[in-house]
Amino acid sequence: MSQAAAQAVAPHLPMKFSDAEWRLMTALWARNPASARDVHDAVSADTGWAYSTVKTMLSRLVEKGALAVEMVRNAAQYTPNVSQEAGRRSALRTLINQAFGGSAAPLMAQLLGDDALSARDRAELSRLLQAASPSAPESKAAATAATAVTAAIAAAAATAAGADSAAGSRTSQTGTDSAALHSKPHGGRT
Repeated sequence: MSQAAAQAVAPHLPMKFSDAEWRLMTALWARNPASARDVHDAVSADTGWAYSTVKTMLSRLVEKGALAVEMVRNAAQYTPNVSQEAGRRSALRTLINQAFGGSAAPLMAQLLGDDALSARDRAELSRLLQAASPSAPESKAAATAATAVTAAIAAAAATAAGADSAAGSRTSQTGTDSAALHSKPHGGRT
């Protein structure tokens, strides 16, 4: 696919990124455009990835249509074809479809009942939802509020996923399986 074709098509397609691709895309959104060396410098301290690994993943993102590449003075410069907002919207839609049966209401209920959200976060989500409600006049402010809700929910989902991942890591490190502890029959009965 040519660079022009990728730029014309990619923003309209839902993009699914792996955890590794999210790291690279986040670095690129912050440094747009960026060389492979810039991206490597941004992610290597946290990931330990070799420069060649970053180059390979960037090439795959170009093939996927998520990035455009242009040679500038013998150095490849990578530019996202997908905005951060579009990436978040796609990730949120995937989460809603896979984990919540296609409905955002159970996701909101989960978020609003989650102990990880502060009272301030809950109040902000509520305010944003009311501002974006169908009864509110169609305006740029309502569209902005809807976008902010999407970003807030995506950030909360990412935070929750990180907490779940950390909890899973602690469980695997200790070798303790909470479910196994609670499922043992009492008094030797089954």
